[in-house]
Order: sequence, then C-alpha cells, then structure tokens
Amino acid sequence: MYFILSALITSLLNMALPFILNLINQIANFAFEADKFLGEYFVTAYDVMYNIGISMIILKFMKKGFEIYVLWTDGDPDNEPIQLLINLVKAMAVAIGFRPIYDIFVSVLKEALDSIIVPIKISLNHDVLSTAIPALDVLPAIVILVGFIMFVILSVRALSLGIQLIILNIGMPLSCVGLLDNDKGVFKNYFMSYAKTFLTILIQIVLMKVGVAILFTNVTSGNVFMMICGIAVLVMAMKTPNLLQEWLVPASPGGGMMHKAYSMSMMANMVHRVVK
Repeated sequence: MYFILSALITSLLNMALPFILNLINQIANFAFEADKFLGEYFVTAYDVMYNIGISMIILKFMKKGFEIYVLWTDGDPDNEPIQLLINLVKAMAVAIGFRPIYDIFVSVLKEALDSIIVPIKISLNHDVLSTAIPALDVLPAIVILVGFIMFVILSVRALSLGIQLIILNIGMPLSCVGLLDNDKGVFKNYFMSYAKTFLTILIQIVLMKVGVAILFTNVTSGNVFMMICGIAVLVMAMKTPNLLQEWLVPASPGGGMMHKAYSMSMMANMVHRVVK
C-alpha cells in the first residue's frame, strides 16, 4: 500500500517537473509585467484612463487657479502662482513618465532577484529540475507533494497580485491629479498601496524560489529535514502578508472588515479629491 502511494506521488511529481520549471522561471516576469501577457485585454483601459488622467490634471489646474486667484474661494491668493505651476509639472511628469520608469525599474529588479539566489548556491535551472525524481519513501514523497501544492497556491497568488499591478498601473494617471494639491492628495495613499503590492510580490517570489530550490535539491538524497525546511520557507511565503500587515497589502482578495472599510474609504476619498 505504502509502495503504491509513493509510486503514484513520484509519478505525479515527475510529470509536473516541466510545469514547475517553466512556472518558476516565468513567475517574476508575469507578476511584474503581467500587462505584456494580458495587454491585449487591457490596452483600451490603459488608453482611456491615460487620456482621462491627463485631462483631469489640466482641468483641475485651471479650476484651482481660477478659484484661488480669481474667485479667492480656495487656498491663499497671496501665494506665488509658481507653486501651482510646479505641482502641474510634477503631476504631468509622473503621469507621462511613470510607465517608462517602471519598465526600467522592473528590469533592474529581475536582475537583482537572480543575484539574490546565487550567493546561497541555489540553482533553479534545468540542471536541477530536469532530472527525474527517484523512487521515494512515503514520508519524503508526502513532504514534496505538500510543497508542490503550496507552490501552486503561491503561484496563483503571485499571478493575482500581478493583475492587481495592472489595475494600479491603469489608475496611476488619474491618481496623479492629487499631485496638484500641496499635501499630494489621493496620490500619497495610492502610491503607498502600489509600493505595498510591489513589495508583497517581491518577497513572496524570493521565498518561493528559495523554498522550491531547497525541496528539489534535497529530494534526490532523501534529506527529509532539509525538505521540511523548504516547506517552512513556503509557509513563511504564504504568511508574509499577515506577518508584515502594517506594511504589506494582503495577498488574498477580500480581506477582513477593516481592510474592506479602508479600501472603501480610499475609493471615496479618491473620487472626492478628483472632483474637488
């Protein structure tokens, strides 16, 4: 019975090795550049929100200037108009230049991800994952099966956060309207959510690669202790958003009531700031 179970798990994992190899190599590309894979589905939204964002920036600049220096109903008319003009330049620069800068930053970040793996001598290339998993005892087989399931779950979470980055990228030009305010308006909270989502993806992908590498580099030797250590790393990857909840956005959709209330308040605040 145990032999049959072990043989089934080993056969399943051997069939899944090409999938693991491809996904572990592509997960960072998809998470940080999901629009390159799904761009055809969002290209219209990009163009529409970009045009709306630029238009709203110009309209709000004209509205604030008229209310401050003509009607005297907003702000201090004694302030130099140059400050409002500087805010306009900042808003336009961020709205127009954000995407090219983001692409450069992501390319540098992906190189940094690769360099993080090298010092600890973890290889996630074809040499590690192309060899077939040998026949395992029941305990190692179960451990590595659990690790594989956790890896799939983490991959789905990372991909969903990549789609979340698409949505945040689409809304970035509109959020730049807040830069016309001296306190940066909605842009401050929007960019913070963006940074938190970005950090969530970064940390989870690093831990995923480390955990999977520990599992598969020790499966041939049958070192159960090190394989359990790999499981522990994957568990930490799943718990990272909760552990760092003061800084990171929850990886799973929905969240608790406090998160929902916070999201609703941010959306209301954004609408208010834009139409103000």
